[in-house]
Amino acid sequence: MRKEIVGIGLILLLSLNGCATLKKEGLKEEERRLGVAEELKFDDVPLPAGFKLDTQNSFIFQNEFTRVGLLRYMGKADVGDIIEFYKEQMPLHNWNTLNIVEYGRVILNFEKEKETCIITLEPVITRVMLTISIAPKAGKSR
Repeated sequence: MRKEIVGIGLILLLSLNGCATLKKEGLKEEERRLGVAEELKFDDVPLPAGFKLDTQNSFIFQNEFTRVGLLRYMGKADVGDIIEFYKEQMPLHNWNTLNIVEYGRVILNFEKEKETCIITLEPVITRVMLTISIAPKAGKSR
């Protein structure tokens, strides 16, 4: 009788531990989702929270007719999570995905009616250099 009680107790203990493990994994998945930074240089190009602007290697020119910019950021995040972030966020800001190229670094190409946006991700030791480039589309010659 005592062996049966100990056996049932062990089974309950293991099953509770399994539930806790599943719950933790679920939280990890949710925690991995990147939030959008509060301060954006371009209001229609999201930035994952926690990335810091490299002011020495960034520039923006913007007026009522056009905008051009190259913004370089550094931060800590999984490259795969950043790719998913942009796949989800860019369409919310009316950007269409043209293509994604992955080989060492990752290049994500997006477009709107009159502009292109290229996002480059380059792993640098334990961090990621994220570069956002925006420019008008080239005019079509006739």
